Amino acid sequence: PAVASGDEPATETTSGVPSSPCDAPDAALVTPSGRRITLRPADGDGAAPTLIVMHGFTGTTEGIERVADLTDAANAAGLAVAYPEGTPVSPGGFGWNSGAAVFATSGVDDVAAIAEMIDAIVATGCVDPRRITLTGESNGGGMTLAALCTPSQAGTFRSAVMVVPAVDRGVLDRCTGGAGATTPLAVAVGAVDTTTPLDGGNGLLGQREWFDEVAALRGCTDVIDGAVLSATVEAVVGVGCGACTELFIVADGPHTWPGTRFGNAGSTPGTFDLNRRIIADASAPTAGCLSDH
Repeated sequence: PAVASGDEPATETTSGVPSSPCDAPDAALVTPSGRRITLRPADGDGAAPTLIVMHGFTGTTEGIERVADLTDAANAAGLAVAYPEGTPVSPGGFGWNSGAAVFATSGVDDVAAIAEMIDAIVATGCVDPRRITLTGESNGGGMTLAALCTPSQAGTFRSAVMVVPAVDRGVLDRCTGGAGATTPLAVAVGAVDTTTPLDGGNGLLGQREWFDEVAALRGCTDVIDGAVLSATVEAVVGVGCGACTELFIVADGPHTWPGTRFGNAGSTPGTFDLNRRIIADASAPTAGCLSDH
């Protein structure tokens, strides 16, 4: 795919990793279909493990970069970070067609758009296609699950992280064929979230309700309360799954990315250092459980 700078795509080695140096310093890329993605390359000169971070409904790439607060720490750890843009929505900003009836768009194949955007960032030589972690907040969290559940995307993602996700029955209806059973999945939700409530509401399923269903689709034989990670964070863990499947309930977490400096609409993020765990796992030789970091 063409990129905004007009650079030629990198050639690939037999391993599938671009062989040319990273050549997209803080690049705003545009795919052939017109989708935009902002790439923040790692502090290095080659194809790096990469975090793809999707904004929520009415969000923007600039907004999620600020709220998720990942770029500086991830770059310093040798990770690239990419912020894709959804399609415009009437309230302003952008959204994703996750399949949900609320806080989502419709009529657009956003799984295909994400695949195209991945092609664009890999072509820069800055992104290792074998080590991509997909993550997103709210509508972006629901879109993370929708992409993970799409059979054509099997094996695309090294791991997936959903943050205060907006999930209803329409999103779950897209989860067939194992729901990304071999890809580690972590979910972080807030106990005081009133937009995507822990116990359901606003047309959305309860976070534990849909998580239990997805865990079963991923081959988990049970879902149990796990370790208390801190005074404010409880883990719920799938047992016997094809890959790590875990849910973190942040007691003081509202509807925003936990543990960061800035919250959505001035909210105070919950005290869970999610980013440290995401970065540590993405930097590890193999993907595992965020609770191990």
